[in-house]
Amino acid sequence: MLSVILICRNEAGMVEDCLRSIAFADEIIILDSGSQDRTVEIVKRYTPHVFQTDWQGYGIQKNRALSHAKGDWVLSIDADERVSSELAKEIQEVIKNKNYAAYEIPFEPYFLGQKIKFGDWRNDCKVRLFQRMLGRFDDAIVHENLKISGPIGKLKNTMLHFSYLDQSEIDHKVMLYAEAGAEKLRQQGRMGGFYIGLIKGSFAFIRGYLIKLGFLDGLAGLKLAWMNARCTFLKYFWVRK
Repeated sequence: MLSVILICRNEAGMVEDCLRSIAFADEIIILDSGSQDRTVEIVKRYTPHVFQTDWQGYGIQKNRALSHAKGDWVLSIDADERVSSELAKEIQEVIKNKNYAAYEIPFEPYFLGQKIKFGDWRNDCKVRLFQRMLGRFDDAIVHENLKISGPIGKLKNTMLHFSYLDQSEIDHKVMLYAEAGAEKLRQQGRMGGFYIGLIKGSFAFIRGYLIKLGFLDGLAGLKLAWMNARCTFLKYFWVRK
């Protein structure tokens, strides 16, 4: 049995396509954290397993969703992600046995509507499919990690990721992730400030745009490298707030 877990808030414009792509699952678990748009109305068309809670950070929210899952296997997905038809078939095949505790899934990222082939998102893989009893997320506010007890395999087919559709979404998420990232650094006792932020942000841009050839993605590659640099700078700059 496969359970899919999804945490969301105000994702009415994205979540339906996501839900259609995971219709093959035996169970879909939705954890909403105070949506003020039509998100809850939409998700209830696809599953009766809809729960609403306060927001405590990505790691805690995903563990809350995981606690409701009943499947032997769990697929964790976000509202702006889609399971390709090839990936759906592959998932249904690999969960027939328990050779691995979890599987990495390669991602096919899109930024401002353009497929990204280079930069920091190149060759991105994430552990998203796992045996329920062998996986748990840490409690990180942002950029949570999935801790797996056992060997990890890798799937061949891709998860589609349609993030940052316009500039307003970029601006909103940069602020959101920078604030959460700064709080995570505070909890870790890390240092921050203007100059540390400038150094870290500058390196993030050079790494993504030059070292990892982000410039080959044209204007989208430039905007992506700048977004990552800006978020990194603000994260370290705000540590002392």
